[in-house]
Amino acid sequence: AKAAGATAKPASPWPVRLMNVRWLIRFTPLMLSPPPKWIDPKSALGQAGGLCSGRAAFIFPRPMPIKTLKQKMAGGREVRVMAISAFPSPKLIEVAGKFGDLDGVWIDQEHSGLPNQELELLLLACRAAGLDAFARVAPTDYATVMRPMEGGASGIMMAQVRSVAEVEQAVRWMKYHPVGERGMFLGNFEAEFGSKPAPEHVADCNRDRWTVIQIETAEAVECVEGIAAVEGVDCLFVGPSDLSNNLGKPGNPMDPHVLGAIERIAAAAKANGKPWGALSRTEEFALKCRELGCQLFSIAGDLDYINRGIAATKSAFPNFFS
Repeated sequence: AKAAGATAKPASPWPVRLMNVRWLIRFTPLMLSPPPKWIDPKSALGQAGGLCSGRAAFIFPRPMPIKTLKQKMAGGREVRVMAISAFPSPKLIEVAGKFGDLDGVWIDQEHSGLPNQELELLLLACRAAGLDAFARVAPTDYATVMRPMEGGASGIMMAQVRSVAEVEQAVRWMKYHPVGERGMFLGNFEAEFGSKPAPEHVADCNRDRWTVIQIETAEAVECVEGIAAVEGVDCLFVGPSDLSNNLGKPGNPMDPHVLGAIERIAAAAKANGKPWGALSRTEEFALKCRELGCQLFSIAGDLDYINRGIAATKSAFPNFFS
């Protein structure tokens, strides 16, 4: 027991953890004595984010982890994304990340001539801007589905599917053995450029890469319950332009017939414990989707922002535009 009147020794402020340090800072012997000892970032201490103790400092670069759209929706969150299609520019992604109040972007390789080399630059820009990203492809072949993941896309959205069999094949292309048939390659961002052990890489990819299936054809609506039940399908996505057109109501996603199909899609997702998303041209449609349980909202694309910006500029200068 402590003697009466004894004063407790104040707790030392050390160690102090430094979390999410982006830059490597080197201290000279004149700044710190004794000089700091550098620690291995792969060690348990390194993974904690750095440590200062006594008069020594340990600071090293650590990438800021980006919480994926899949992770956010699994936690019940609603997410907002921007479509990149007409103007695939790293600079535009940088601006969107700074001012867009977005959770991520999706990059369109279905309706654009975007090659994989340029896609990788866009994905680099997404990581720099702190935005998660997935790519939309027409799942015509193995390489088309697989390559965006090697470039750093967290997931793939499959367009124009019409059957459960197509979805099952696309999932196999996305997953490594024993789940699927994807080929192994470790020299990319996804595998930390060869520094991640192969077993860890396989386990991480099979768990974390996510598969989004667009429901935008009448055939897909008719088998949406089966699509949603496929193991490896993580999210459904309503493409209202194609869906309304394929149901005979082009450009009118608020038509009762189209809304009935969307209600069926929402019910299939809910029954299988999976989120769903939609591209929304109007707030009216977005609010209707939210009412039906939608979590992923694509409320604008690159061209939308440009057109709205032009319209807003004309409104701000009415005396200069007739």
